[in-house]
Amino acid sequence: MATTSSGAAQKKSSRSSLPKSIASQNAGQPNLEELLAHAPAAIAVLSGPELRCSYVNDMAVRVTGRLSADQLLGKTFREGIPEFEGTGVYEIVEEVARSLRPFVGREYKVPLLQFETGTLTDRYFDFVCQPMLDENGGLQGIFIHAVDLTDRVLIRRALEATQEHLRLAHEAAQVGTWEWDGAANTRVLSPELHEMFGTDPKASDREIEETWASRLHPADKADVFAAMSGASRSGSLEVEYRYQHPLRGERFFYTKGRVVDGGTRLMGVVLDVTDQKNASKLAAEQRERFEFATGAGDIGYWFCDLPFDKLIWDERVKEHFWLAPDADVDIELFYRCIHPDDREMTKRAIEESIANHTNYDVEYRTISLEGKQKWIRATGRTAYDESGRPIRFDGVTQEVTALKQTREALIRSEKLALVGRLATSISHEINNPLEAVINLLYLINQNSTDEMVRAFSESAQQELARVSHIVTHTLRFNRQPHGAEREKLSNLLDSSAAIYTPRMKSLGVEIVRDYGDSQPVLCFGSEIRQVFANLIGNSFDALKPGGRLMLKTRDQANPRTGEPGVLVSIADSGSGMNEETKKRLFEPFFTTKGEKGTGLGLWVSREILRKHRAVLRVRSRQTAGKSGTAFSIWLPMGTPASEGK
Repeated sequence: MATTSSGAAQKKSSRSSLPKSIASQNAGQPNLEELLAHAPAAIAVLSGPELRCSYVNDMAVRVTGRLSADQLLGKTFREGIPEFEGTGVYEIVEEVARSLRPFVGREYKVPLLQFETGTLTDRYFDFVCQPMLDENGGLQGIFIHAVDLTDRVLIRRALEATQEHLRLAHEAAQVGTWEWDGAANTRVLSPELHEMFGTDPKASDREIEETWASRLHPADKADVFAAMSGASRSGSLEVEYRYQHPLRGERFFYTKGRVVDGGTRLMGVVLDVTDQKNASKLAAEQRERFEFATGAGDIGYWFCDLPFDKLIWDERVKEHFWLAPDADVDIELFYRCIHPDDREMTKRAIEESIANHTNYDVEYRTISLEGKQKWIRATGRTAYDESGRPIRFDGVTQEVTALKQTREALIRSEKLALVGRLATSISHEINNPLEAVINLLYLINQNSTDEMVRAFSESAQQELARVSHIVTHTLRFNRQPHGAEREKLSNLLDSSAAIYTPRMKSLGVEIVRDYGDSQPVLCFGSEIRQVFANLIGNSFDALKPGGRLMLKTRDQANPRTGEPGVLVSIADSGSGMNEETKKRLFEPFFTTKGEKGTGLGLWVSREILRKHRAVLRVRSRQTAGKSGTAFSIWLPMGTPASEGK
């Protein structure tokens, strides 16, 4: 999802504009749009015959100098970035659209308007324009991937310029030299040094000294004068300082000298090290950005000379292996930190990578002394000498625990979908012969004169009606065949409780009904009945002989919004739940019933209530003599959020 310069998220329509042809390419994998949104490159998609921008990530907004994605979305390339006129970029995009062939640009220089400052800045990019084709081979759009190389290009060019300056200085001896006699207080500056200082060679020594001193950086003056004073005694001078040149601005000077001829006269040179300082500053900034990026990606670096004597790990790799930052690491410790079940697989992957000249890419678990675990992905490769002998094995590690959890969640979702389809199929197959048996019992009842036979057939019909009711609800587990209708929740609650009434009577459980709802609610009645039956069934399982079940309904507005609705309460005097159980209550496949439970009932119930815009709350306690659980469900009078889904 693209963001503004302040980090605020865009509106949903902008985020969901990634074309399906791209979004669907990695089904079953982590959300591609989220990956593109956080990619360390500028990404944009141009769609339709006019090639209008339909997607940009936050990096694209930043590097183009825009304040928000709205300045790009919905616009053509020419409309969104008019400063590209005359750079050839428009022509490249148009040629890609015409020829349906991709274009790759290297260190391409383009001007970009920075909206925050109003300035036009040159930036350098490596970029790819990739045509996106539909099923018939027609142009659907263009995918643009651009990596901002500006800092790297500028650093390289600054370093190249510095090296060239130094080479020319050595060749032409354009180094500022000086002679200074502290005792006589005389000094001689070379013409090059006068140019570096911006002083007048024709001025007096006093004027030159005052001009030079006035241009010293205030924070460096004390150090410079102390070094000069000490040079008179020690016979040597070495100091670095900042100097404000009248034309060139702030400069960094390094001076070094020593006494000659055993007298009081010192001779030395002054070097302008401004370029080196700026290059070092840029390099430090680049390094800081690099470390920030690797930190954000939780990436660590490891280096190993072969054979594996000592391993060099950065602090993040050690963190991945539950080690202290100052820990010494060897190959034995490496394997000891890996989960026992993953050690052999990891060792085999390393050996095969080195032997077969292939990349090393493996996932394993690391384990702490307390038994905690992390999933780590390690990638690397081997370096070989000219004879082909392996000499170095280097790479990176990244924690992928969250990614593994996402994969497992996807697998659970697939299981749930399979359960729904299986329930539909089985319920359908059971319901057909079940209806036939009910009809046969009806015929027996109607055509028999034996009172006992008729009594037994009526009883059998009632029990089979209960089974048919359960099967019908199972059939609706995966779909809702009818639209929403007005239903009184007390009626749905009472019919749901009727299924369990005979069993509760036999157990001596008291059912207390307190129905006070006056208006019907627009809902999917069979689904709400399924929720009520699930909660009542759970209460029945928790109750002991002589227990109590309370069913209650009331007209009640939502206390936060004032929207009219009905509040339903299902409370029991059962065994109650502990905090851990309450936390996992609606988790798929979590159950406290052992093999008797599937762990799907409450999960499905919550999904049904969410579709109805209902509010669900749970209270439970295990206090001796006062234990029990209470579910309260508030349903609005209005239409469910998603009919028929």
